[in-house]
Amino acid sequence: MINIDRENSTPLYMQIKTQLKDMILTGKLSPGYKLPPERKLADILNVNRSTILNAYRELKADNLAISTVGQGTIVNPALGSVANINNSNITPIQLPWKHLYSKMMSLSSDTITQDILELANRKDVISFAAGIAIPELNPLEELKKINEELISQFKHVPFQHTSTQGYYPLRDSIRNLMQKKGIIISNDEIMILSGSQQGLDFSARAFINQGDIVFTEEPSYFCARQIFEAFGANVIGIPMDDDGMSMESLSYMLSRFKPKFIYTIPNFHNPTGITMSLEKRKKLLALSYKHQTPILEDDAYGELRYEGEQIPSLKALDQNNYVVYLSTFSKVLFMGLRIGWVAAPKQVIQQFKVLKQISDVHTNSFSQWCLDRLIRENNYSNHIQTVLKENKRRRDIMLNSLNRFKPQNLEISWIIPEGGLYIWCSLPDEIDQKELMKNAEEKRIAFVPAKVFYSEDCDDNCIRLNFTFPSPNQIEKGIQLLMEAITDSYKEKQNEANSYTEIKPIV
Repeated sequence: MINIDRENSTPLYMQIKTQLKDMILTGKLSPGYKLPPERKLADILNVNRSTILNAYRELKADNLAISTVGQGTIVNPALGSVANINNSNITPIQLPWKHLYSKMMSLSSDTITQDILELANRKDVISFAAGIAIPELNPLEELKKINEELISQFKHVPFQHTSTQGYYPLRDSIRNLMQKKGIIISNDEIMILSGSQQGLDFSARAFINQGDIVFTEEPSYFCARQIFEAFGANVIGIPMDDDGMSMESLSYMLSRFKPKFIYTIPNFHNPTGITMSLEKRKKLLALSYKHQTPILEDDAYGELRYEGEQIPSLKALDQNNYVVYLSTFSKVLFMGLRIGWVAAPKQVIQQFKVLKQISDVHTNSFSQWCLDRLIRENNYSNHIQTVLKENKRRRDIMLNSLNRFKPQNLEISWIIPEGGLYIWCSLPDEIDQKELMKNAEEKRIAFVPAKVFYSEDCDDNCIRLNFTFPSPNQIEKGIQLLMEAITDSYKEKQNEANSYTEIKPIV
């Protein structure tokens, strides 16, 4: 029985279609059932014949009904299985999703990045965990003006598809930025990415086969290691000295293994903040040439130098096209823009273009237009100077807070970075990091422990602290609370040790 509510704003034909659909899916109208002729049903329901025609047309569009010669409109016979399922007493078991995932997913189940970003968004937590630039410094007024100008001048054009390799004017702007750093390349050797992390993903897809070896610094950026391992690589960590990757260890390991590439963060390394010396950069390139091993240079923090002399990037020093260079705007501008780039030999760019095409076609067009205009109007270079000044101020506040609140009875030290976003803090061996994380969480403090930056279990009792995302007041308060949590963890360990020594043997 079909009921029509003429007071309802829903069109009459949709009311009829919806009720017929429900009858079909619940099995009240079985597959093959002949629906009443349009004129007859129209008379029964006191509606126009066109209303019934429209209702039947909607059913056919949903593949619930078909028209047959000599029979008129019938319920689609192919729906037999649907009706049977709806009328059966079978209760489906819960689908075992985890057993259906690919092997790659089982190798990349670490959610540390998601967890860090979630912590960063919690208002009740002082987060030293997220590697996020200072949100308050983003040039909103400039961007608003650019948005209005682009829409006014170009209408819908900036919102259309762009080249898979990236918006050409933006590639040209990036080429000019890189040229100022001594990197001389053509626009054809640049590709725009959806964040430099996509460059890590494409590098893994393009080069890594199951069982291949990749060298990284030890410790190193956890997302890079996670991506390489997800594609089947055996990641081998090369120890670090005070001025970057140990060249002695690298030379020895290159004589034993043939890695697909060497991944390095030479400027303001994540997580240690160490900058690779010029001497080591030259040695690294020499070893790369000798063993015919490409280098993947991650320069996400290259713009963020607060003191000391600028050191040429590996890409700038490379004379033989061995370096694939990755960088991003996320560490100095709106993180949500998700725009990075890769500079590499044309052969590599061609492969990355194929991967980009099957991945997301191209990076967000309007964001590329906006960023290009921001760079060309010198807003970007002015913004960098503002960022450098405030980042340095917050770094110094954290360093002063560490000195001020550090417990005098505990061996706590840290590396003073010349740039970047992080301070690498070394704790006494007696501190159990699981206990420390628990104590810090109770005080609403977040940090990243050393273990996530290592390919295997580590003996490094360190933590990474970001100094740009929290406000200056939060930095001071947060470091004070963190040091209290460290003291609590140390006391708990001492009490635990004393409880063991007080147990006397039975004689």
